[in-house]
Parts: sequence; C-alpha cells; structure tokens
Amino acid sequence: MAIFKAEKTFHLEKTSTIKLEGSTNFDLFYCKCAKSFAPQSFALELDDSAPHTLSFQNTSLRIPVVHLDCGNPLMNKEMFKALNGKRHPDILIELVKIWQPEINFLDIGKAQLALRALVRLSINGQCHEYWLLIHARQLASSQYRFQGTKTLCMSEFGIAPPTAMLGIVKVKDEIKIDLDLEVRVE
Repeated sequence: MAIFKAEKTFHLEKTSTIKLEGSTNFDLFYCKCAKSFAPQSFALELDDSAPHTLSFQNTSLRIPVVHLDCGNPLMNKEMFKALNGKRHPDILIELVKIWQPEINFLDIGKAQLALRALVRLSINGQCHEYWLLIHARQLASSQYRFQGTKTLCMSEFGIAPPTAMLGIVKVKDEIKIDLDLEVRVE
C-alpha cells in the first residue's frame, strides 16, 4: 500500500549537463547534449512494502542523437552514424526507482546523500537497466542536484565503435555517461 504518492512537474535547469565521455587510440573525447528540456510531469510513490524505495513514472529524458556535440563536426557526424541516429534518433534515460536504506525520503534535508538509482537506458533501439550511484543534494526547498556516472560498452547496445580517418582513429568500446542534473520540482 502506498504511504506517499504524488504527481509533480520537474524542470531540468540550463546548468545541467549530460555528456558521453570516451577515448580513441589517440585522445579523449566528450559529447555534450546541446538541448534544453521542457518541463515534464511525473509520478512518484513510496510503498510501505518497500519503505526505502521511491518508484517513479514518466521521468524520462529524451536526448536527440543529433544534439550530441562532440566539439568537432566530423566527430558529430561519426557519432550520429555509430549511434544509428537515422533509425533510432533518441537516447532515452528513464529513472525507474531510487533506493537508500538509511533515510526517510519524506525528510531529506540539505545533506548530500548517496542513493542507488535504477535507470533504464535505451540506445540504438536496445534497452538495458543499470543501478547507478547518485549523489543527491537539496539546493533549495524544491531544487535538487543529482550527479552520477555509468561506464558501459557501446557493443552492449549493438553499436560498433566508430572510426575516422580511414580507420586510423579508433574509438574504444567503453564509454561513460556523465549526469550532472539540477532539477526544480513543482
């Protein structure tokens, strides 16, 4: 039975960053999401059968692959191609639930907390769920900052790491998703 259930709206502030970090056989690269996100309604629920778990609905970020800016037009083009952006134009990051056994979610306060977040990640038409360590902090009465990273392999999503310059530059399979999100909740 739900002991707390609410429908809210979240706003992802312009100071938020979502980026992919990877490396080639020559250098590191970063691709930042160059998109603003519209406010979005979501639902959350705290169930008495799982008092340390908050479940969420409608908390997805849809990142158009075309809005990944790697700082180089050629790299942008290769990344779009590697991520199969024509057929699967979006990366979808969806918060499923968060878990923290040592706190009461109804009274977080302004302390920084380490939370475990179950995130559903869809890339190239393939979907996987991952647990991420998220550092959360309340900035103001309805404003929060969430920071976390997840390292994964592009091949998990059926993606062959891109190459450039006739195969001389090779992107390594491992890539890190870095989230630094400032969220305002109404």
